[in-house]
Amino acid sequence: MGHRGERASCLLLLLFVLLLLAFCRGRIVRVPQGPLIRVVGTEVAIPCSVSDYDGPSEQNFDWEFSRDTDFVRIVSTWDSTFTSEEYQKRVGRGDIKLRRSSNDAVELVIRNIQPADQGRYKCSTPSTDATVQGNYDAEVQVKVISDGLSVSGSKARSSASLRLSEGDSFKLRCSASTSSPEHTHLHVTWQVRSGSSWRDILSLTHEGKFQPGPGYEERYRSGDVRLDTGANDTYGLSVSQASSVDGGAYRCLVSEWVRGVDGSWQKIQEKSVEIATVSIQRTALDVVISTSNVSVTERDSLDLTCNITTDRSGIFQAEVMWYFSVSPDDTLSDAQLLLSMDHDSVVSDSTLISLSHVDRNSYRLLVRDVDVEDSGYYFCEAAIWVPLHNGSWHKVVERTSAPVSVVVTALEPDYDVFLNASKTPKFSDDPTELNCRITNVQDTEANIRFTVSWYYRQRLPGDDVVAEELLASMDADWTLLPGDRGRERIQNGEIIFSKKSADTFSLRIQWTSESDRGDYFCVISAWSRHRNNSWVKSKDVTSAPVNIFWATQDYTLTVEAVKLKPFFVAGHTFEMTCKVSSKNIKTPRYSVLITAEKPLTDQSNPNGTTRIISLSQDSVVRLEDWTDQARVDGVVLEKVQENEFRYRMYQTQISDAGLYRCVVTAWSPGGGGMWREAVNGLSNPIQIDFQTSVFQNSLMVFFDIITTLQLKELLYPWALRHLQKKLSVAEPEGKPTEKIKWLKMKKKLQKTEMAASPYFRALSLKERILQKCARKVLDSEVKPVMNNCGYSFLGPVFNVSVHSDSPTIYQGEVADLLCIITMEGMPLEPDDMSFDVSWFAVRSFALDREPVLLASLDRRGIVTQSRRNGSSDVSMERISPLEFRLRVHGCEDHDFGNHYCLVTPWVRSATGVWQREPDIKAKPLFLSVKMDVLNAFKYPLLIGIGLATAIGLLSCLIGYCSSRWCCKKEVQETRRERRRLMSMEMD
Repeated sequence: MGHRGERASCLLLLLFVLLLLAFCRGRIVRVPQGPLIRVVGTEVAIPCSVSDYDGPSEQNFDWEFSRDTDFVRIVSTWDSTFTSEEYQKRVGRGDIKLRRSSNDAVELVIRNIQPADQGRYKCSTPSTDATVQGNYDAEVQVKVISDGLSVSGSKARSSASLRLSEGDSFKLRCSASTSSPEHTHLHVTWQVRSGSSWRDILSLTHEGKFQPGPGYEERYRSGDVRLDTGANDTYGLSVSQASSVDGGAYRCLVSEWVRGVDGSWQKIQEKSVEIATVSIQRTALDVVISTSNVSVTERDSLDLTCNITTDRSGIFQAEVMWYFSVSPDDTLSDAQLLLSMDHDSVVSDSTLISLSHVDRNSYRLLVRDVDVEDSGYYFCEAAIWVPLHNGSWHKVVERTSAPVSVVVTALEPDYDVFLNASKTPKFSDDPTELNCRITNVQDTEANIRFTVSWYYRQRLPGDDVVAEELLASMDADWTLLPGDRGRERIQNGEIIFSKKSADTFSLRIQWTSESDRGDYFCVISAWSRHRNNSWVKSKDVTSAPVNIFWATQDYTLTVEAVKLKPFFVAGHTFEMTCKVSSKNIKTPRYSVLITAEKPLTDQSNPNGTTRIISLSQDSVVRLEDWTDQARVDGVVLEKVQENEFRYRMYQTQISDAGLYRCVVTAWSPGGGGMWREAVNGLSNPIQIDFQTSVFQNSLMVFFDIITTLQLKELLYPWALRHLQKKLSVAEPEGKPTEKIKWLKMKKKLQKTEMAASPYFRALSLKERILQKCARKVLDSEVKPVMNNCGYSFLGPVFNVSVHSDSPTIYQGEVADLLCIITMEGMPLEPDDMSFDVSWFAVRSFALDREPVLLASLDRRGIVTQSRRNGSSDVSMERISPLEFRLRVHGCEDHDFGNHYCLVTPWVRSATGVWQREPDIKAKPLFLSVKMDVLNAFKYPLLIGIGLATAIGLLSCLIGYCSSRWCCKKEVQETRRERRRLMSMEMD
C-alpha cells in the first residue's frame, strides 16, 4: 500500500506541473528595464520585442507616451492613422520613427530628444493568439538630463601641426569633464587618421582600464605609447620612437557612460576634438664604400673605407658592420659578419682584421695577410641611433652599401710533370710500374706541398673519346683516396701507390690484366698553407699519357659432350663425359657446371634451364638447384682426367627428360695465388627422351641384356665348349675303363658349370626370363619375340577417368565424383604402386578460366583442402586401390563447373626404389547445380498461410467481442395494444 501511495503522489505532482506550465505559457512583451537616462539633443532608440505568441511570424507594434496618467499614441507599424495630432509633424519629418530589427522586434527611434520627451513609453502588440494569455504591453521610464560633457584641446589652440624626425618623441593633451546630475563615467580614446578612417591608439575606459588599439599592443607594453592623466581633467598621449606610421591627424574621443538598473553600462553620448596634425620625416642615410673593385696579391693587406652621410642633426651615434660574401646576391643572413662597431664605439675582437673610426663619417676596414679564400664581395651596413628620454637608445634608420668585388691573386708555383714506365708488361699478369716526377720547380715557398692523382683512360679504335677514370688521389695530408675503378684491388694490395721521394710518386700494378691496357697519366697538385693553417689547392699540372699495351691472342675453348650409353630406360643410369680443349691459356684449370633444359611443360622450372651440379677449378663439388631429396646422392660429377669430366645420374625418372649440357669455365693463375676467369664454353646438348615407342624400348632392353649376358658368358667359354663336345655322345657300355673316363669328364663339366653359376644366379628373375627372350632375338625376328615375352616387362600404362551417377543435382544435396584409375600391360601388386590425386574445378562452361584446387590426397594418405568462400564443404577419400571419391556437401550454385582429377602414379621397381610417372589428367565432367523451387517456396507458403489464418481468427474474435459487449444497444420496442378487429357489421 505504501508503494501505491507514493506512485499516486508522484502522478499528482507531475499533473500539477504540467497544468502550471500550460497556464503560464503565453505572449510576453519586453522593453528595457528603466529608467533610461538620456542626454538632451541625442538620439534615443528604445527596443521592444515579443515572444511565445501564436499566429503569423511578423508581429505589429504600437507605441504610446504618457507624462502623467493618460497615454498619447505616437506611432504604429500597421496603422498609419494611429499617430495622434501632437506627434504627426515629428513623425512626418522622421524625427520619430520605428526601425524593425526582426519579425518580432522593433526600435522606437527619437532624434534630438528634448526634456518634454521625458516620461513613460508603452509598447503594445495586437493579439494574434487563439487564446488570451500573457502580457500584450510593457512600459519603460525615460529620463532626459542636460548636456554637461565638455571636451577641448590645449589652451594655446585647438589644432596644431607638428613636424618631427623619425625616432623623435611627442606629447598631445586634451581636457574632458562632465557636470551631469547623474553619476556618469567618461571613456577617453586617442585616435589617429592616416587615410580616410580613424584608428584607435590607446583608451582609458569608463571602468578605469587602459586598452591599446590594434597594432599598438607591443608599443604599449614597451612604454613607447602612454596615456597620462593630469590636473584639471587633462589626458595626455605620449609617443616615443616615432616612425612613419605615426604620421596623421590626432583627435581625442570622449564618451559618457551610465550604469543601468540591471548593472550594465550604457553609452549616453559621445564627443571628439582634433588636437594636432603630426608629420614624420624619414632620416636620410647614405652608405658608400670609397673604392669599387679591388685586386690584391696574396699575402698583402686589404684596405676598405665606409663613408656615411646623413641629414640627421642633434645627438646621434652610428653603428657600422662589415660583411663578406662569395656572391653579390647573398642577403645579410647568408653573408659572413667580419667586424662590427656598435653605437658605443665598441669593436668586436679579431686577430687579422681591424676596424677603426677615421673621422665622424668614415670607418676603415683593414685585412692583413690576405689569402685566396678572401676573394669575394665586401659590403658595409650602417645604422643611426638616437637617445630616448629614459636614457636608452633607439635605432631610427639602417642602410647597406653596394658590394665591392675583391680579387686576391694567388702566388702560384712553377713546375713541370714527367711520367715514365719503369716496368712494362709483356704478358698478362706481369707487373707494371709508373713513376710521376716533379721537375723544374721554381718560385716555391716552405708553405707549398705537392700531391698526386692517378688517372686511367681506355684507348678505343678511331677518334672515340672516353672519359678518364680516377684510380686514386691524395689530399693535402697525403691521405690516399681510392677511386671507383679498382677499389677492391687497391684494398687487396694488387695496386700499390707510394711516394719514393719528395718529387717522385709511383704506381705499381702487381698483376696486369687485359682490362688494365690503356693510357695512364698523373696530375700533380700544389697546395698552399693559409693563415688558419688550412691547405688550399692552388695549381694542377697534368703529365703526358703513357700507354700500357701488349699483343695477345684470343682465348679459345672447345667443349664436347659424349653419351656413353646410346639406349637406356627409366630407372637406369645416365652417363655422359665432357672433354675440354683450350688454346692460348697459360696452365688452365676448368670448372664444370651441368645444366638441364627441361620441356616447357615442366611446372617445377618455368624458366626452362636448371643448374644441377658443379665442380670448381679446385675440384670442389656443389649441388646447385638439385631439389630431389630422395636422390641427393643420385648425381655425381667427377674429374676423370685434366681435361675430361664425367657426369652420372642414377635411377633416372621420366621427369629427368631434357637436354643436358656442360658449361665449362677456363681459369688462369692470377696474382697473389688467385685464379682469374679466362673464357667460358658450352658443350653440345645430350638428350634424355623417354617418349619412345614400345618397339624401340624393347630393342633397348634386349641390347642391354644381350651385352650383359655376353660379358658374363665369356668367363668359361673354352671349358664349356670342350666338355660339351666330348659328352655329346652317349654313355659307353661294355668297357669299364671307357665308362669310368666318361663319368670323370661329366663330373668335371658339372664343376665348371658350378664355377660359372654365381654369375647367373646374380641375375634377377626378370633378367633370366629376358635371357631366353634375348637369345631368341639372336636367331629370330624381334617383333614376334616382343609380343611373346618382351612387352610384359615394359611397365604398366595408367588411364584416368571421372564418373558420377548424378552430374545434375539440386542445391543442398551431396555430389559424388569418382576418379577411376585403370591399368594396362604388366599387372602390379597394390603395394608396388601409389598415387597422388588432386581434384580441380573450372567455374565455366567453356574451360576458359583458371582451375581451382578443391582437395588433394598424396600417396601417404594426407588430405589437403583449399580455403572455400561459401557454406558448402568437400571431403576426399580412397575407396579402393584404384578409386578415389570426392564429395561436395551442401552444394551451392557456385559449385557448378567442369571437375576433373589429376593423378601422379608412383611405381616401385625391383630394387625397392619409388619412381614417379608422368601426370595424368582426366577428361572434365560438368557438374550442374539446380535450384529446388518447391523446397525454396515451401516454408514461406506455410508461414504465410499460418499467419493469414491466425489474423483471420483474431479478427473474427475481436468482431465478436465488440458486437457482444462493447457496441451493444438496447432497443425499446413500441408496445402494441392487443385489440381485436371489429366486424364490419358492428361498424
